[in-house]
Amino acid sequence: MAPILSRVSSGFGFGKKTAAASPSGYRFSTMKGYSVYNGGSRGANYTVQYSDDNSNWTSAWTGNFSTSGCGLVSGTNGGGDYGVHRYWKYVVGSPTNDHHPNVARIVLVTTGGTEVNIVTVTSDNCSDIGSFNSATLGAVYTDPTYYEGN
Repeated sequence: MAPILSRVSSGFGFGKKTAAASPSGYRFSTMKGYSVYNGGSRGANYTVQYSDDNSNWTSAWTGNFSTSGCGLVSGTNGGGDYGVHRYWKYVVGSPTNDHHPNVARIVLVTTGGTEVNIVTVTSDNCSDIGSFNSATLGAVYTDPTYYEGN
């Protein structure tokens, strides 16, 4: 037995732990929403949060999402690298102009510029058919590309 113990302690690889690979998946950085209301300005604060267990949430960034017409509109702030996480969600905050814009979808954009729909209410339109409901827009998005790497 002594030779086996010496091999383990001398680094032959028996029983040695190796560093786990880093997780892979989307690295979200900014948000956009498709405004379906063409009749004036709307706006609200928002927060994008992430979690790796769908239970404990961390705020990645907060910003303002304001629109004055129909189309895909960027929210303010973000722009950092908030890491790779299994779960993401958009949280509607306090209104800054009447109420949160009525939207067809909420989009998170990766650090590389890939746009990912995390909530889709309906197809893009300019007929005011969408949602500004916080429960609908705050649905949890599970990253299908997420891989823990262990």
